Amino acid sequence: MKCDKECYNKEHPSCPLPNFCADLDTNGNVTIVDKEEIDRRMKEFQESIKPLQEEFAKDEAKRQEEIKNNPDNGKAGWWIVQGIRHTGYAHASSAQEAIDKCLKADVVQDWEMPTTRFWTVELPEAF
Repeated sequence: MKCDKECYNKEHPSCPLPNFCADLDTNGNVTIVDKEEIDRRMKEFQESIKPLQEEFAKDEAKRQEEIKNNPDNGKAGWWIVQGIRHTGYAHASSAQEAIDKCLKADVVQDWEMPTTRFWTVELPEAF
């Protein structure tokens, strides 16, 4: 019997196979998989990413500390906010303020783990 729902470990009252889930591969093929197998796969996956989560947490703590203790905090002027994909410029007086302004303006996004550095007090009228 084929489950017409892409359950992904969620039970649907209308699903003809409430203890099974549809496993959809990258080619669009559907295989009916026992819910226990899905739970086993999920647990295995969660265990496999624990070291990455711990490393990410350490990197994020280090990044936050660098922002908080930026030696240029207190300087009013233009800051460069560098993300993984995007770069923004903000007129601010601290690293955190510059990041917050760029996040609010959607110039960089928080998933980019933005860092910042002080650039200059004033900009010329044209450059």
